[in-house]
Amino acid sequence: MGKYLGVSGARFWGYGGPCGHRGVFRRGKMKTITFVAVLAILCAGSSFAQTDGQVRFLAHKQVATPGFGWAGWVVASDVVNPVGQRGLLVAGLGYKWKGGWIEVMPGAFVTEHQRPDTVVDVRSSLNFAKGLNLSVEGLRAFGTRRTLLITTFTALVPGTAGRLRVGGEADLIFKRGRDSLGVGPRVVVKLNPHLSWAVGHQFRYGGEPDFVRSYGLVTF
Repeated sequence: MGKYLGVSGARFWGYGGPCGHRGVFRRGKMKTITFVAVLAILCAGSSFAQTDGQVRFLAHKQVATPGFGWAGWVVASDVVNPVGQRGLLVAGLGYKWKGGWIEVMPGAFVTEHQRPDTVVDVRSSLNFAKGLNLSVEGLRAFGTRRTLLITTFTALVPGTAGRLRVGGEADLIFKRGRDSLGVGPRVVVKLNPHLSWAVGHQFRYGGEPDFVRSYGLVTF
């Protein structure tokens, strides 16, 4: 990530600077993105006092021109909760086409002072007309016998040059005892071609507390 943050403003924003020549990003549009991003972060911060909070950093690598290739994810532990550090490492086969991609990856949850929990993680992203995107993840953890299904649906906000998305997300967890469901709004800000920041507020059903999930995603 450092090589993207330690660069000039023009390279960081991925075009000729905030007021550069080609691909000009107007000041009004920039203010809109900044306002929404700050609002999302402030809402997340104020909600931490009333709900659980999660802050994670993710890295995604995909090597696949249209056709088969490989992919991998690293999901760091929640930095808000220093107890019981746990991360996710998966890598495997990917297939990419013009309108999206799908990845099937074995791996494991790695938890502090515990044996790794083997998983199979399937992720897919589908792009539709008018800037709509549907992302689906299905993960099976064999050691803890939990199955996780995550669905997100977002739309580009007009006038933001593809840098702001809003929509919703839903998590369904199948586990021992009572299953749980969470739904809520989602905001994604694309800071540059390789770095995005997302904030989602989940209202949980099934005996679990609501939480605010905030994370940074690096793609390379």
